[in-house]
Amino acid sequence: MLSLYIAELSGEGNEEQTERLLGLLPPESRNKALSRRGAALLTALGELVRLRMMDAAGVGYEVAYGKNGKPYVPSTDNVAFSISHSGHAAAGALLTGGGDVGVDIERVDRGNGVRHERIAARFYTDAERAYIDASDDRELSFYTVWTRKEAYLKYTGDGITRPLTEVDTVRLPDGVSVVSRIIEAAGGEYALSAVTPAGSMPDKEDIIINKIYY
Repeated sequence: MLSLYIAELSGEGNEEQTERLLGLLPPESRNKALSRRGAALLTALGELVRLRMMDAAGVGYEVAYGKNGKPYVPSTDNVAFSISHSGHAAAGALLTGGGDVGVDIERVDRGNGVRHERIAARFYTDAERAYIDASDDRELSFYTVWTRKEAYLKYTGDGITRPLTEVDTVRLPDGVSVVSRIIEAAGGEYALSAVTPAGSMPDKEDIIINKIYY
């Protein structure tokens, strides 16, 4: 079953806040965050989400990495997780019961319609661009498509090694389920998508997003 987590920063992010979050992490997670130059704060936030999910699943904190750096829990094949961060928020997806999972979160940047059109022209399929054109809110639809692409590529483990134009989020393959939400987090608007095997996604009205504040 799928569980979603969102961690929000209480401020805009500064050195003091970074040090505070790093101080909450075990050594391995802290070293990982420190190795991400320019992204230590968000990496630390993502690690805190991962640790919270591992606690919830009762599988310990050990993590390993497979093809293209896809993380997994080496002690069991019954638990999968995925982490994403953007802006001042981090998202985590925890799947129990077997199978893979992918999640992506992106802060919505309003007023950049020309840039979004250029990105869509380069990376989106014809069906995805038609979906955006038919939407009442083109910017939100742009981000919904983007997060679905990223979540699906995390789900498959392909990551950025696979061209984005090969993934059509309007017609995802049989055997997978996707959920997308537009949420308020960290004082902004965010798009959030998660992909799981078909049958492991709760009914959309039953999906709970667990919020954590740091």
